Amino acid sequence: MVASGGYEGLLRRLIVAYKDNGVLSNRDVLAPLLASSLIVAHDLLGARRSTPSEVSAVPSASSGAHLWDRSGRPLLLVPAPSSRASIRARGGQPVAALTEAAARRAFGQLEVCRALAIVRRVADQSGLTSQERADNVHGAYAVRARHTPALVNRPVIVVDDVMTTGATLVEATRALSAAGAIVLGAAVVAATQRRGGG
Repeated sequence: MVASGGYEGLLRRLIVAYKDNGVLSNRDVLAPLLASSLIVAHDLLGARRSTPSEVSAVPSASSGAHLWDRSGRPLLLVPAPSSRASIRARGGQPVAALTEAAARRAFGQLEVCRALAIVRRVADQSGLTSQERADNVHGAYAVRARHTPALVNRPVIVVDDVMTTGATLVEATRALSAAGAIVLGAAVVAATQRRGGG
């Protein structure tokens, strides 16, 4: 997982204002940060692809990149999904829109696919512990049927605005992998800094 900064201070305020308060102009500030995360993630994966000896030396870290090399298919970005209630309240899908803006900055025409959907009700994650967050979203995501053919053996990077405990990214990875995608990693704008091992 690659993040451009910590989820605190000004960066946190910019993300909250964009995602929760509809300050769409903040996308112009956040998109370059997410683009930076995407470029670093892409470069790290590219470095692994270019050194096959790494595959046998560190299989757990490089097996996804090795599969990417064998798939011969272009990279796909998949944003974390929004619930129907959130889409109604926010008037759209801010993470998906941010992913598309960042992809244009980072790679030009790199494809973004809104493949994931939330298929059962989940509680608001704020205030939940790490385990509660994991339990809350487990099994809650699925790939939309119309996107499944495009995902089989396709290398994917999962994209979100913030990583708090990683529960959302883990669930997105589970759903995409179940559909046959090769999930290589994740990129976010910001990540919560863990303190005291909690």
